[in-house]
Amino acid sequence: MAHYPLAEPSASTKSFVNRPRSTRVNAAVPIILSGRDASGQAFRDEAHTVRASLHGALLQTPRQLLVGMRMTTESPRTGMTKKAICVRGDEPRPGVAVYTVDRV
Repeated sequence: MAHYPLAEPSASTKSFVNRPRSTRVNAAVPIILSGRDASGQAFRDEAHTVRASLHGALLQTPRQLLVGMRMTTESPRTGMTKKAICVRGDEPRPGVAVYTVDRV
């Protein structure tokens, strides 16, 4: 898994830092991700949550997100936006990738 330039290395997956701060709930909610990718190109993609909590979400998106990448999440239903940062990415399956994004 590649890292976004200038990003801090993530802590061990077994560390206290990576434990959830709130209860996670399985929820498939459509969202819009926007920001700039590793090459500096602007993007705006449809995605959806797999699990969500008060402090972040597990997202399913076709875009490869890099650890440290900053973006904005938007609810198409309410128009609410939140700043976010990718804190972990799992190896993508063909055509589908699952990434953990935590609000900043």
